[in-house]
Amino acid sequence: MNSLTKNTTPLVSIIIPTYNHAQFLTKALSSVIAQTLTDWEAIVVNNYSTDNTIEIIQSFNDSRIKIINFHNNGIIASSRNIGIKNATGTFLAFLDSDDSWLPRKLEISLNYIKNHNADLVCNDEVLIENDKVISTWHHAANTQITYQKLLLKGNCISTSAVTVKRQAVLDVGLFNEEQQFVTAEDYELWLKLARAGCQFNFIPEVLGKHLKHSTNNSGSVLRHFEAVKNVTEYHFNNMPQSFFLSINKELSMGILYYGVARQAADQNMLQLSLKFYAKSLRQNPFRAKTYAGVLLLWIRYLKSLF
Repeated sequence: MNSLTKNTTPLVSIIIPTYNHAQFLTKALSSVIAQTLTDWEAIVVNNYSTDNTIEIIQSFNDSRIKIINFHNNGIIASSRNIGIKNATGTFLAFLDSDDSWLPRKLEISLNYIKNHNADLVCNDEVLIENDKVISTWHHAANTQITYQKLLLKGNCISTSAVTVKRQAVLDVGLFNEEQQFVTAEDYELWLKLARAGCQFNFIPEVLGKHLKHSTNNSGSVLRHFEAVKNVTEYHFNNMPQSFFLSINKELSMGILYYGVARQAADQNMLQLSLKFYAKSLRQNPFRAKTYAGVLLLWIRYLKSLF
């Protein structure tokens, strides 16, 4: 169980980084076991958890599930990369240890890659809070992704919803492990893949469940914003400079601020949300969605007074 020795090469390698998520890991691994496509290996990269993570993994008694104990020093990209380096599957699928999949996730994803000649596919997900579905994430279904569009409009891809050719990820150098990109290292990888000319496709079907934690706070929202901002600026700064590029950067930052405002509003951080709506309008004063967001925010605020 603690060895990475393999007798056969699996079709899909599933990379599952985890740290003290034993209470969620059972559901995540059970959803992997339940897959209709059975030709997989799951590599759980355990950041030396202090809970009963190891016991949970061993309780499945499935030789397809492997464990790597690895200190990632707060860089989840390092955990994902060590998993990828030890993977042997033709394809990679990523699953955060607090998320889960529907049974046909891998089957449908692999068929979609084959039928659409794709390098990466991303399926829709539902957002779960307190065991209830609170929203559905339609990850830009049927939208053609280009490097410029992904850079301008922001990240529309969820890590636990992705299935991708392993060689494509190896070719662009894996996840970036820079500290400044922590929480947005996935976005940076999608940008590299798009820049390399990889074909992205979206599956307009819910195949995963993403868990919303009650521990979300303004600090985590702002940290993620800074990481995404760093990724955006890094890529803009490494593109040929031009007048049109500077305009696109302004629009991109406006969209980024809008996304933070929406996230803060969803978590009832009304003052923080209003602050970032204002930033968004300063960057892009002609975006109707931002004005609509501000209006809805004020309506929510007025309702809270009564």
